[in-house]
Amino acid sequence: MKICAAISETSVVEAVTSGINSAALGADLVEIRFDALSELPEDLSVFQKIPLPKIATLRTPAQGGNCQLTEEERQQFFTKCSASFEYLDLEYDSPLAKLDFDQCEKIVSYHDFSKTPTTAEIVEIINNLQKIANIAKAAFYIHSVSDLYELIKAAEVVTGRYILIGMGELGELTRICCDKLGSEITYAAPQKGKETAPGQIDVCSLKNIEKDYFLAGIIGNPVSHSRSPAMHNAAFKSLDIGGRYLRFKCEEEELSKIVEIVKILGIRGLNITIPHKQAVINYLDELDEKAKLAGAVNCLINDDKRLKGTNTDIAGFRESFRAIGAEVRGKKALIIGAGGAARACATFLAQAQAQIYIINRTPQKAEKLAAEFGGTVVNAITEDFDIIINCTPMGMEGYADDPSITDNIFHEQQIVMDAVPVPEITTFLEKAKRNRATTISGREMLIYQAIDAFEVWSGQKPDYSIMSEAYGEKR
Repeated sequence: MKICAAISETSVVEAVTSGINSAALGADLVEIRFDALSELPEDLSVFQKIPLPKIATLRTPAQGGNCQLTEEERQQFFTKCSASFEYLDLEYDSPLAKLDFDQCEKIVSYHDFSKTPTTAEIVEIINNLQKIANIAKAAFYIHSVSDLYELIKAAEVVTGRYILIGMGELGELTRICCDKLGSEITYAAPQKGKETAPGQIDVCSLKNIEKDYFLAGIIGNPVSHSRSPAMHNAAFKSLDIGGRYLRFKCEEEELSKIVEIVKILGIRGLNITIPHKQAVINYLDELDEKAKLAGAVNCLINDDKRLKGTNTDIAGFRESFRAIGAEVRGKKALIIGAGGAARACATFLAQAQAQIYIINRTPQKAEKLAAEFGGTVVNAITEDFDIIINCTPMGMEGYADDPSITDNIFHEQQIVMDAVPVPEITTFLEKAKRNRATTISGREMLIYQAIDAFEVWSGQKPDYSIMSEAYGEKR
């Protein structure tokens, strides 16, 4: 991985200092964004203090920069830079891109901050840039898994010297996996908070990832609320594993693309959340016994391109009840919902020998689940249950509460759990608390299933305290 620190300071002194610091952190080269400086320096010799190869960039507004100079003035400046910089970065739509500059290599850049084109269009852009460049550079904004897929497939086709970048959160993967994409350089912020493009990672984080290159993530819709990235990234740090956990908003029709991305880039594992825990099974090579019992997968393992499914939600439910010393055997337990989380919950309750009852807005799904786990379908929630567990997304970000769930169904002798992890205390749990029921937050289930998943992927078990503390950090 060849890391370039992209430096965008307003003064020459700050830019040089940032370059020296980037070298100390392990950057391989630096880019000086001269368009960010308050004024262009007459003397460029001060940049020789940076002990790394350097790229001179004077980005135009049309390509995301601030340079207001004429092309003639830009040419004069780049000619001066060519004597002391190893690379010049020139925009594809500038006449300067077709000129030759002695003593340095020419990077010709194309940026699209609004979209990602098709694979064929990306290949054509790179090929056209290579006709006038030593190194072709193309960056596109990644809005979806489909966009990411198009860029990755383009990288399998193009040849020669190039840099291919995805911008935005979903584009982080292209910055980390630059070697697998064939990119000559990956750009990084000199430090957190100094990013020059959306989705850019800092030098120090990239160097840590470089050590072991362990990638994992979460797919679902929505995932913007997920605390999993913060929790797993904290676990990587605590166990000194060079890893990164990413977030992928994924539509059901994109499942085939995300699993191919997993195989191409060697992503070790994925957590699966709403609404894909059952649909993802169609794209896997193997299910373990836990996944078969639950009929749902929340954890994918990539074993040398053979994709295996397991279910760590079962452990999430089990350990959450165990943590408070709750007795489940023989208790009347009501599951609200009949999706993937409900299936894991039913597996846990069946193993614990509870009496299972199910209610769902689609009765046919409730009947199917009840038939599989020896449960009973009910039409209303009453105070008759010892345990009530919500396994629907009600109350989660983007989902409404259910007004039919009123305070009078809860009482002091009950245990009430909500599988929704964010917010930590849902309206559902607030009602239960008001009526003195013992409550279990979805936060606990999220932490325990995450510990199990992390161990499945890495063979190492993070401490509960590490993930618990990181839960409060939204990244």
